[in-house]
Formats: sequence, structure tokens, C-alpha cells
Amino acid sequence: MFDEIKRRLSSRRFEEYHAEVRRRNSVNLRAFIILGLAVVFTSVVSQLALSQTLAILPSSGLALYYILIAVGYRILKSHNRTIDSWVFYAIQLPVMLLGILMGTVLDPHRQSVTFLLLIMTLPLCILDKPWRVVSYELALIVLFSLMCILFKDRDIALLDLSHIFSFGTATVSITLFILAERFDAVEGTAALLEMSEHDELSGLKNRYALRSDFPSYIGKPLCVAMVDIDLFKDFNDRLGHVVGDSIIQAFSSAFSNEFGTEHCYRYGGDELLVLYDKATEHEFRTALKRCKRRLAKHEIEGEALPISFSCGFVFATPESDSELRSMINDADGLLLRIKADERGQILSVATP
Repeated sequence: MFDEIKRRLSSRRFEEYHAEVRRRNSVNLRAFIILGLAVVFTSVVSQLALSQTLAILPSSGLALYYILIAVGYRILKSHNRTIDSWVFYAIQLPVMLLGILMGTVLDPHRQSVTFLLLIMTLPLCILDKPWRVVSYELALIVLFSLMCILFKDRDIALLDLSHIFSFGTATVSITLFILAERFDAVEGTAALLEMSEHDELSGLKNRYALRSDFPSYIGKPLCVAMVDIDLFKDFNDRLGHVVGDSIIQAFSSAFSNEFGTEHCYRYGGDELLVLYDKATEHEFRTALKRCKRRLAKHEIEGEALPISFSCGFVFATPESDSELRSMINDADGLLLRIKADERGQILSVATP
């Protein structure tokens, strides 16, 4: 049981799924703004009910801060920016410190409400390594306790200390539980995304992933290649689909080892698309020839079963999605010319 808890709260999960964590923290910031405004509203109402008009000023300042955060959030969203964990701490810290001041120095004769409510909202908002979140919470709790001892009436301070002990214990427990559940959700989302963007047989990316990757190739010198296994249907007809599947796997592996899995896409049955931005036209052709030599030595169960392929590729710098699509179509057109003429060739065109 303890091993499972340790696994679910491991910092490794945070590192492994950092991109998804950042995306979720962007969403969490919106929740933090809404919850914070709700806390401020509750505080203002309670202060009005107790006729504490002077104490409304800090709450008003807190409300203004949340509004400024909301404006900043809208600006980030308009630029498609995500939120790192340290930014979330930086945004939260002034609010938490003001909550401590409101519950101690600014109101030394009454029990604290604002900070206790704020500390309970933390587990609902931030997503980070568990040890960092808990350390942050404990540091705030210790600071609040010291401020109570220094600035509050003795009897009120003792009541606040007993309350913060209960609230703190609950907060840390809830934090660990929620973080474990959230990391499970992050892991599940990542697994589903992996399945949706990758072909099961070859392990390469699919067309769905290709659409998502388009922006990463715009504005870069790019080799776009369409590759097809020569006479693949004959392999299936003569040797069966099991051997045919193993040929596709060997074919995909040769290209992913040469160009990297992130640049290779299974485009059709035995067609493969390569988008490569790390080589000149000459270097790319040389790499294709290495793939040819490797696949020509292919064996199955010790018996030679060489694989040949045809390839058409273009070299250019796409400045838009439509230009990149045109490059893919041009590479496909070159491949069709090879298949209509003489298979096994590598045909290329450099476009302006």
C-alpha cells in the first residue's frame, strides 16, 4: 500500500507530464481567481455584519489584486501562454500574506477567518510536486502561528492556533489526496493522447498528430518526404499478413532510428511521411540511402528478406500551413512518378 502511495505522489510523475501539468495550472489559475473572489466577498459580508468598516479596506485591496490577476490571465490566454508552478506561487503569495495580516496584525482581537479559508483553497488550485506544495503550506501555517503569538490576545491566539492545527492537518491531507488523484488524471490523459496520436503497429505518429505538429515546422528549412515500400502487397500475398506487419515495423524502425520518431508519420497502409528540419537536401538524401542499405539487409528468422522503398521528397521553407500541405502533395506526386516509372528510386525537388 505504501509503495502505491509513494508511486502516486512521486515527483517523477510531475516531470514526466510537465506539459500537461502546465496546461492544467493555467486552468487552475482561473479557479483560484473565482475562489479568491468568493473568499473576499464572504470576508466583506462578515465584516459588514460585525460593523468592522475599517477592516473592509484590506478586503477591497485583496479584491483589486484578484481583478488584476484576472486581467493578466486573460492576456496570457490571448497569447496561448501556460502557467509554470513558480508563477502560481508568486501570484498566490501576496494573497496569502495579506490573509495572514488580516487575521493577525489588522484584527488582533478576533478569531481569524480569512487565512483559514485561504489555506483550505490551496489544494483545489495548485498542481506541483507534492513536497513543494506541502512545504509551501507548512511555511504559511508556521508564519501565521508566529504572527498570532506575537500580535494577538493570548486567549484568541490559543483559539487560532488550535484552529490552524486542525485546518492545517486537513489541508495537508486533502492536498496529498487531491494531488494523487490529479496526477492519476494527468497520466490517464497523457496515455489517451499517446494512443490517439500514434499508430499501434508501427509506433509512429499518425495524421492526427501531424495536424497538431504543423506549427512546429513553419518557417524552417524543411525536407518533406513521402516513402512507400516497394511491392508491399506481394509480401502479404506470398508470406501472409503477420510477415507483412513485421515488414512495416522494420521499415518504420529504420526511419525512426535515422530521423527520430518525432519526425516520422505513418501516412497510409505502407506509406510513411518524414518531416525533417535538421538537415540540408544533400544530408537528407544521404540519410535515406543509409535507410536503404539497412533495409536491404533485413532478415526474418535468419532468412534474408530485403526491403526496398521508393521516396519522393522536396526541400523548402514553408511559411504557412497551406505551403506545408503543398510540399506534402508535391512529395506525394514525386512518389507517384517513381511508382509509374521505376520503383526503388529517390527523387527530389528543391523549391524556392
